[in-house]
Amino acid sequence: MRKLFLIIILLSFTIFNHCVQSQEIPVKGLNQITEPLVKEFIDFLASDEMRGRSAPSKEVDKSANYIASKFKDFGVKHVGGSYFQEIPFYSADLNVEECSVTMTKSGIKHEFAIKENFTPLFNTGNNKAVGELVFAGYGITAPEYNYDDYAGIDVKGKIVLVLKQEPRQNDTLSSVFDGTRATKYSDLAYKIQNAAEHGATGLLLVTDPLHNVAITAQGHLWNSLYMKEKSNPSYNLCTETDKNIPAVQVNRDVINIIFGSVDSLRTLQRNIDESLRPNSFLVPKISIDLAVSVEKHEFPSSNVIGWIEGSDSQLKKEFVVIGAHYDHVGISSKPNHSNDSIMNGADDNASGTAAVMAVAKAFAASGKKPARSVVFMLFTAEERGLIGSDYYTKNPLFPLEKTVAMINLDMVGRNGNDTVFVIGQQYNPELAALVNEEISQSDLKKDEMPIDLYRSSDYYPFYKNGISAIGLTSGLHKDYHGVTDNPDKINHTKVRKISQLVYKVVWQVANSKNYYIIIRQ
Repeated sequence: MRKLFLIIILLSFTIFNHCVQSQEIPVKGLNQITEPLVKEFIDFLASDEMRGRSAPSKEVDKSANYIASKFKDFGVKHVGGSYFQEIPFYSADLNVEECSVTMTKSGIKHEFAIKENFTPLFNTGNNKAVGELVFAGYGITAPEYNYDDYAGIDVKGKIVLVLKQEPRQNDTLSSVFDGTRATKYSDLAYKIQNAAEHGATGLLLVTDPLHNVAITAQGHLWNSLYMKEKSNPSYNLCTETDKNIPAVQVNRDVINIIFGSVDSLRTLQRNIDESLRPNSFLVPKISIDLAVSVEKHEFPSSNVIGWIEGSDSQLKKEFVVIGAHYDHVGISSKPNHSNDSIMNGADDNASGTAAVMAVAKAFAASGKKPARSVVFMLFTAEERGLIGSDYYTKNPLFPLEKTVAMINLDMVGRNGNDTVFVIGQQYNPELAALVNEEISQSDLKKDEMPIDLYRSSDYYPFYKNGISAIGLTSGLHKDYHGVTDNPDKINHTKVRKISQLVYKVVWQVANSKNYYIIIRQ
């Protein structure tokens, strides 16, 4: 459980509400938010031309440029000369002809076949290694658990063979780690990094035989090996440097040559698990020649960010964020009965994007600046795992410690004219109280979400960084992530209502001197 504590004691909601009600909502701004306006935005973003706005892609870039051009037209300020916060994605695939594993045992050479006998891991380095072979158990160094597979063994300049998982992975009673819950030490990226830090020049991974019958060379599902006829690249974030060593997963044929049988490796694993003592050793008379070649192509994608600077000399140094993701999931591999394969994402999340854009126009045209600064963020790659919002919170353009609240809009255009769900209110009761009060004075009706979706959208990275953050949504529906989430199904009245609600709430937060931050740790 995450511990909550107050940095500053919040004033009672009654006093807070009295204060914010004294802040008159600019009608001029409110009237900017219209149904034709949100329809215009949604129709562009969810058009077939945008091909589902998968991130990264040239279509999601077109969407970003469109949003930025609207911000400029509204008079919303850019940040440091640009509306774009570029995120460094890349696609990676194998150069299959340059990947190889060769073993020499007692002078006899054994060459192995890619995909059948070995497959490079996703976190592999892009290089070659030659050296003696060391069996290094699970490849774990965990001082807090008094466990180190590398204790007393020199692996510098050598290739290590390590097991997947961690000792006693299914033992809830006597595991030195965390029972059936995997720790960071079972992560493949950790095992590769730890081997490199101990001086190893390459790594062979094998499925642990105590808990698995199939000892295959699964590795990573590289396009060049598994999807030769399809254009479906996988993406990751670029790192500053690639210091990883070449790393592949091997199958039972490789193990049979090294140890004589999989049963011999199973016995080694069982001894480690029973004694909880590492059993690492130099495998005699074996050397490995390992090469992995990975081709990387950069495909950057961008968050789109604009802001309205506050008018108060002190409060303008604090920020209220309104956010939504503007990407979607692209093209379906299986067209429907109408031969439609474009997952347009009209509700998910052109509707939320349109709402943020409409609120941005409202603030810019209100004729009166808020006391605090208001920031409008449209995130890329939410559908790939909240990548855009997570990247922002790790690389903020405005100080997180001065960000007082975040309201996120995700799917706000379906399921009737009036219902709305408030996500995360149990974690952010003060901000939720203000939202709920405003809902009660509108012609919207709050409904209760039957499941907890708080970790599923872009408010969550902000909450993890100590910022009070909630989400508004009109809920799921049968067209979710399908080819039928089209613009003609959007309820523009609902998008307009929720946009106006957000404008009112944010105006109050931005103008109340009695609004304080809850910091979470």
